[in-house]
Amino acid sequence: MQLFFIKSYTEALSSLQTCLEWLNRMKYMNCPGLEYSCAFIFPASVNMSYLVISHTDDLHFVSSTLKCIMSLPRKIIHMDQYFTMASCLISCLCHKLVENGKLDESLLVITAALCVWPNSAKSLFAIWSDLKHNYIAAGHEDHLELTIFDVVLQKKEELKKDWEILAIPSNDEIVNFLIMEMESYFENRLLRDKPILTAFSVLRKLTGDVFVCGKVLIMAMEVSTSSNKYFLDLAKHLELSEKMLILLKKQLIRKKGSKEAVELEFLIGNILYQQFRSEIRKVRNKSETEMALPAFVESVKPSISIQDVNPNDKCDVNPNIANLSVEGQLTTLVKLDQAFQKWQIAFSKATEPLDIMKITLENLWNTGLLYRLYCMEDEEIKTWKFLYSVAKKFNCIEKKVIAVSELLSMNSNIDSSWVSECLEDISNSKDVLPRIKFVFQINLVQHKLIKNKIDDVSSILQSFYLDWKKYNLTKILFQFKMNNFESILSKNNLINYPISDIIHLQNSLKMCLSYAQSNIIPRHFTELTQIHYIGLKASQDLGELYWYMKAPRNARLYLKSHINIAQKLSVPLRSAQLLSLLTWLDLDCGKLPEACEKLDNLEAILGVQNTENLFTQTNSDYSPILSRPRIKLPTFLEHEKTCNCFYCKNTEYKRLVLESLVLRAEYSVLIGDKNNAIIYFKAGIKVLEEIWNKKEVNRALSTSGARLWLKYSKFQCLLKNFSEAIKANQVAKNFCTSEDFFTHSKIVFQFSNLQSELNTETKKQISDKNQQKIIKHLKTPNKVERWTFKTPTVPYSILSTKNTISPLTNIKGKKTPLQPIKFHFYNSSDDEENEKENKTVSQKFYKYKTPPKLVITSPLTLMPSKKKDKKGFNVFSDESDNLFSKKTSIRSENKIQTSSKTSDLNTYSVKKTKIKNV
Repeated sequence: MQLFFIKSYTEALSSLQTCLEWLNRMKYMNCPGLEYSCAFIFPASVNMSYLVISHTDDLHFVSSTLKCIMSLPRKIIHMDQYFTMASCLISCLCHKLVENGKLDESLLVITAALCVWPNSAKSLFAIWSDLKHNYIAAGHEDHLELTIFDVVLQKKEELKKDWEILAIPSNDEIVNFLIMEMESYFENRLLRDKPILTAFSVLRKLTGDVFVCGKVLIMAMEVSTSSNKYFLDLAKHLELSEKMLILLKKQLIRKKGSKEAVELEFLIGNILYQQFRSEIRKVRNKSETEMALPAFVESVKPSISIQDVNPNDKCDVNPNIANLSVEGQLTTLVKLDQAFQKWQIAFSKATEPLDIMKITLENLWNTGLLYRLYCMEDEEIKTWKFLYSVAKKFNCIEKKVIAVSELLSMNSNIDSSWVSECLEDISNSKDVLPRIKFVFQINLVQHKLIKNKIDDVSSILQSFYLDWKKYNLTKILFQFKMNNFESILSKNNLINYPISDIIHLQNSLKMCLSYAQSNIIPRHFTELTQIHYIGLKASQDLGELYWYMKAPRNARLYLKSHINIAQKLSVPLRSAQLLSLLTWLDLDCGKLPEACEKLDNLEAILGVQNTENLFTQTNSDYSPILSRPRIKLPTFLEHEKTCNCFYCKNTEYKRLVLESLVLRAEYSVLIGDKNNAIIYFKAGIKVLEEIWNKKEVNRALSTSGARLWLKYSKFQCLLKNFSEAIKANQVAKNFCTSEDFFTHSKIVFQFSNLQSELNTETKKQISDKNQQKIIKHLKTPNKVERWTFKTPTVPYSILSTKNTISPLTNIKGKKTPLQPIKFHFYNSSDDEENEKENKTVSQKFYKYKTPPKLVITSPLTLMPSKKKDKKGFNVFSDESDNLFSKKTSIRSENKIQTSSKTSDLNTYSVKKTKIKNV
């Protein structure tokens, strides 16, 4: 049977070869039956070619068949059926050559086909890019820089002799072929590398058309800005783009009002966007170079004596702020704003689809992701809405779904018709990739959960879980866990997390963080930006979660893991977010030198380092003397209400400035400087008032505002000014008990404890008995008690799902006032002697399956002076056993002037934006 098959196969192959030779003779004789003969012979030849390629390495018959088809008369060869057969043969032949390591020969075959079918160049260049993709995947690196120009120039004689090509492409045709070649590379992520840069360098020498050069320059800059390998090319491209913008603007004036002018507007916007990417790449390279050297930050010395730090728990985070200041990057962010404005102008004039729209839509997507990375929420929302409008107008379903999906993930107000349109497009269209489809479904579920539309969620989840296993959706599942974490934190009624949920969130975020770390260098800029955001957000959320769980070492571990990445990326506000959390951890653990250093860096990043400290030399047994403080309010408070600068329109920047003022106030309290503490508290209240008047309140800002008033209330309590403490605590209550704001459970619990401390029989007067009781609990414990973690007994009903918090708790049917909670430090040491006592909180959580009990985390290392005729505070060391007997003398100049009328605390009404005097 096998011999019979081989004999039949050989006879058929010989017969087909005879037929092809007969066709070659007939085509020169203008035989009228040639077309009829080709209709019978070529399908059989194509099928036989497939059989030959699959069983043997002899490609002579396949090439003979292809050459015979390509040499047919024009009226036959340009029929669709013959090009379809030829393209199938070309694909099979070329892939077989690539498998044998002959990329140059396969490119010669496609070049010959381009000479015969120039109108089908896009289909042929798709095969061209696939060949190079497979060649790279096989581990080969030679011949990758060959372009269509190189093949025509080097293989001209072979094209004429072997393939009987008479018409060699002209210079203009080669330019068009090079553009199509670059576009095919651009659509292949693996080829967005050296092949594009090589084709761009060749194309620049062949044409002087400004529009063509600008179009291919965008693709070249896309490659040079995505990797550090082409930093030299990046500098050349950036210089060339500046010259190109001048020429394009001149041409725009000449063609004003035409279709070409609209394309030029889009092109200018794309070049400005690539210039922004080039600038941030230069800044990131500079940051990475500086990080290789010892970090040096010009900052003031810490205001307390530097003590030895436990080597097992170092707080050695000293990011170089040379390239991290907000003010230094404003000129770079202007490029992105200018690009967005150009796109808006061009879109308002566009009436029909353009060739440049595909690149523009991708750049718009990347713009929204960059705004997210730089914590520019308002600009991000505006970008997604604009992307939806552009994609809808030019019928790009994929980008339309992406825009709505991102808006859903931000929980912004979105038109329900947009969501219904996208759901219809997903169900009816095959253009939407499964990855994008599932991201949309995940974000839609999150949005509906937060809006309490539980009934609509079940149907979406049912369809999602039926399909997700078909694809490799690792990244999507991690994003789902991130969104799940955000939705849980956003629910105000979940004041206390069950321990199972906390463990689940820990594991989910750790997986997300490991994914971001293992995929930190992808080939696509969009993926790169997404992974950077996932890594930074996951580390921040993990650090914040462990901070709430009273596990400072674990929190510091995850926050420190990405502080260097934030510095390398040169994202100021992301770095400031991590630094602020690290500073709170150091203050809670009593690490005041490290806290002071981080706070100095935080203020330098935000540009609010307006405090000068002069120090006097003191003995090591006494605390240093702080003198001549000076503070100036942030400059954006002096701007007009209609100001549209970065400082005025960025809510996250204002929140971080507020956080830095609260940190500096808390630090001043801990070192015994009550005058400076009052100044910083008043400054923080004024900043919060300014933000509140502009109605820019979100969940993060409401948490920071609640923290400010809680710290201020405790500070007034320390000064025995209980009436002011009650007023400040009432303001904090508006933040903690309202349904309009989402404050973290830790803040709500701190408020409940402080409320119980300030619960008195009358609002105007506190009895001596209660006053002594509060002062007793404000005293700092000794060293052994301070470093031993103690969780107070708190009834579970105080952590109920109700929004209103009562100072009275129902215990066994009796209403009993809660006991005040002692101030304490977190356990952050690792001494061998106290190893048994100093167990981490996370170990306790895993051991006992009870809800975690949150306590006030702010340390208080000072106590009121016993003698009434003395001023100031007694300051004691964090490492010594005895209190210092030396009292601190404090002098203040240039303080914020406050009168008796303006010193009253302001209470913030949640439902009204106006501020009322208490």
